Amino acid sequence: MVQHFSTLIRATGLVFAVLLVSACNKQANDSVKTSHSANPYTIYWGDLHNHSDLTYGHGSFENALENAAQQLDFFTITPHAMWPDIENLRGNEELEWVIDYHTTAFKKLRDPAYWSNYINKLKAYNKPGKTVTFPSFEVHSLKYGDHVVVSKLSDLDLPKAKTTIVELRDKVLDKDNTIITPHGIGYQGGYRGYDWQYFKESEQTPFVEVFSRHGGSEGSIGPFGMYHDMGPRAYAGSMEAGLKKGHKFGIMASSDSHAGHPGGFGDGRLAVLAKELTRDSLWSAIRARRVYATTGAEIKIDFRINDAYMGETISDKADGQRSIHVNVEGMNQIDYVELIKNGKTIERKHISYTPDISADKDGLVHAKVRFEFGWNQVSSKARVEWNGKISLSGGKLLDVVPQWRGAPFTSPQKDFKGEEIPWQSWVNRITETTDNSVAFHAFSESNPAPMQPVTQSIALEVKMKPSDTITAEINGQSLEYTLAQLLEGSQAHFMRGWLTESVSFNRAVPASGFTVSFDLEDSAEHPEDYYFLRVRQVDHQWAWSSPIWVKNL
Repeated sequence: MVQHFSTLIRATGLVFAVLLVSACNKQANDSVKTSHSANPYTIYWGDLHNHSDLTYGHGSFENALENAAQQLDFFTITPHAMWPDIENLRGNEELEWVIDYHTTAFKKLRDPAYWSNYINKLKAYNKPGKTVTFPSFEVHSLKYGDHVVVSKLSDLDLPKAKTTIVELRDKVLDKDNTIITPHGIGYQGGYRGYDWQYFKESEQTPFVEVFSRHGGSEGSIGPFGMYHDMGPRAYAGSMEAGLKKGHKFGIMASSDSHAGHPGGFGDGRLAVLAKELTRDSLWSAIRARRVYATTGAEIKIDFRINDAYMGETISDKADGQRSIHVNVEGMNQIDYVELIKNGKTIERKHISYTPDISADKDGLVHAKVRFEFGWNQVSSKARVEWNGKISLSGGKLLDVVPQWRGAPFTSPQKDFKGEEIPWQSWVNRITETTDNSVAFHAFSESNPAPMQPVTQSIALEVKMKPSDTITAEINGQSLEYTLAQLLEGSQAHFMRGWLTESVSFNRAVPASGFTVSFDLEDSAEHPEDYYFLRVRQVDHQWAWSSPIWVKNL
C-alpha cells in the first residue's frame, strides 16, 4: 500500500549487473552524476475505476469496499450511470441484450435511496490517513468514448441521464471538484473508442487511462492487446497518438474490474505522489498529474528532470542541460527501465537474468520473494479457502504487500444458454504481521485459461542470511526453504496431489535484481520535448510514468 520514497533501495554494498543498450540517435549522456533534492512525496496506491453489482457486474458492493480497503490507500467503486447515445444501437438484434442490461442498470441507479446508500457506504470507508474514498460514476458514448467522473466532495449528484460527457465537462460539473478520465481509449473511434479532438487540457482532465483489464492503449503495438468483444486496438485514440498531437496529460491505470475486486493484481493500479493520505493532498497531486500507471505491481518510480516531477511542464535552464534522475524499485526481477523522448527510446537499462547476490557486513541479503497460491483445477474444489502463516527463522520481514486478484470479468457473464451466471466475490485479508511473520485468510479459484491467472499472492521483502529459512504453514501443511534455495530458483507444491490447488515460492530476487538507478543529461530536440519512463518486470508486470515536458528556451 503506502510506499515511502525513503525506502527506495540504494546500491550501497550491492553489485549491479546492468547492461546499457544505446538507442538510435541517442543524445543523452549518462557519464555524469546529477544532483537532486530529497523527494518530499509518498507513493499512495489506488483504483479510480472499477465495478461491482451496484449496476451491472458481479460481486457485492460491500465486498468491493472491503477488498479495496485490504490493499489500496484510496479508491472509488464506480457505478455505470448513463449512455446518452445508446439508442443508436437499435436495429441490431444481436445488441438488444447489451441495451437491455445497460438500461436496466441505469434505472436502478436513479432510485434516490439506492444512490444515497452508495454515497453513505463510501463515506464510511473514508478514514484520512488510512483509506480515502471518492464517489464516481461512468458515462459511455459511441461518439465520445467512455469516461469516469470522480468527485473530490463526499457528496455527488447524478446528472440528467441524456447529458453527454462534453456537456458535463463544459456546462454541468464543478470544474474544481471533479475530474474526468477517458478510458478504453484504444478502441475504435465511433464505437466507444477515444477521439482526441474532444480532449481539453485542464486540471479537470489530468490523465487518461492507458491500461486496465481491457488491455493496453499505449500505442499500436506493445504489451497487452485488446481482446474484449468491444474490438481490437486502434492507433487513433491511443496515448501515443495523443502525445504526438501535442496534448498534455498524465498516465494512469485502473482495474475496470467487474467482479468487486478493486486494484486487482495484474488488472491495473494508479500511483499518486502526494504529501499525505488525505482528500486534499491526493486531489492536488492528481490535478498536477503527479501520477503514474502500473499493471498492478507496486513498482516505485522516482523520475525527475531538473528536479521537476512527472506531470510538470518546465523550461530549460540557461545552459540548456537537462539533468534526468531515475530511480526504480520493482516488486520482482526488473527486465528493463526505458527512457522515452518524443516517442523514441533514448536510454534503456537491462538487468541480468541472474543478478549478483551480495550480503552486507552482517551476512544479510536484501531480497523480495513472491508467495503464490491457487491453480486448483479440480472442479470439486472450484473455490479454495486458504489459511496460512509465513515465518522467517532469522533476519527481518521489511514489508508485506498483498497481491489479491478477483475474477477476470469485464462485463456480465452468461452461460451457453444465455443465462446470467450467478457468482459472488470473496474478501482476502492479511490478518496479522510482525517483524518476522505474516498471517492471511484468502480464497482462490481455478485459472480460466493457462495464460490467464487468477492466483493470489503476497510479496515479501526480507533481509536475512542465506541459511535462514522461510516457512509457510498453510491449510495444515508446512513448507520450508532456505533463502539460498529460493535465490537459486522457485519451489512448487501440490496440496492434495496433481491437478489440485498448489503453492509456489517464486524465485527470490536480490536487491541488485529489483533496483535500477541512473542519472544522465540531455538537451533539446524540438521547441518542446516530452519524456516518460516505461518499466518491465520479467513477470510481465509493467509501469509507465506520466510525462515531463521541457520547453527549449
